[in-house]
Amino acid sequence: MNPIEHISNNHVFKAPEGMKECDDLSVTVGNWSGYPCIVSHWKPSPEELKLLNEGKPVQLTIVGRSMPPVSLMVT
Repeated sequence: MNPIEHISNNHVFKAPEGMKECDDLSVTVGNWSGYPCIVSHWKPSPEELKLLNEGKPVQLTIVGRSMPPVSLMVT
């Protein structure tokens, strides 16, 4: 999936120095039901849409040693 710009974006996370597999990421910093949150928007490629329609799962990878609360949804 590819990150996309969204009208609500108000911050950019810079890629970690030296991490070649990572790009800067535009996000929306705000709150969700009173909890601080950071939202990024992603769009699947045509090939990914094909795989999703075949029932393949979405994978979420968190780099590090802990798992923060996360949410995946279609908006």
